[in-house]
Order: sequence, then C-alpha cells, then structure tokens
Amino acid sequence: MDNNKQTKAKSKEQQETNTKTLPIIIMLAAGCISCFVSVFQQTTLTVFLTRLAVSLAVFYVIGCIARVCIDRALMVPKSEEDEEALQEQQEREEQENSSDEDEGSAEVEEESSDE
Repeated sequence: MDNNKQTKAKSKEQQETNTKTLPIIIMLAAGCISCFVSVFQQTTLTVFLTRLAVSLAVFYVIGCIARVCIDRALMVPKSEEDEEALQEQQEREEQENSSDEDEGSAEVEEESSDE
C-alpha cells in the first residue's frame, strides 16, 4: 500500500514538473513574436520595450491560467483516490476471508470423513 502511495506521489510530481515550464514557454514565444513584429514595423525603442513588457506580462498570466487548467484536468480528485484505496483494501480482506473459509471448510470435510 505504501508502494502505491509512493507511485502516485511520483506521478503527481512528474505531472507538475511537466506543466511547470508552460507559462515560461508561452511567455517567451509571445515575446519573440512581439520582437519580430516590432522590428518589422521599425518602431522606436520605447514603443518596442513597452510592447515587449506588456506582451510578456499578459502571456505569462495566460500561461499560468493554462497551467492551472491543465493540472486540474489531469489531476485525480483525492476522494476518488481514497475510494480506490478503500476498494482495494476491501478486496484484499475478502480474498483473505475467502481463503480462511476455504481452509475452514476443508477442516470440516476432514472431520466428517473421519466419523
């Protein structure tokens, strides 16, 4: 059971690391496009830097929102994890009980055959 929890924790960490760089990538892509547009339009330095700063800030926020949405979409709610763990535990107990009952019925059969 501890091994199962460790596996889930590792997969959650791996999922977070996969989406951790998403806002940065989106921001840098938008900044690159903004630079190309400003160069082709031959804007002044102040306009160029203003456009760059605004686009970086806006697309960083958009990237953060996208990251949160993706993390929530991929994340399994804890209540479902708890239900799964409970079901697995119940199945194990049932298997143990059924094996105990099988041993008990075998003993009863042996006693009845002895008589």
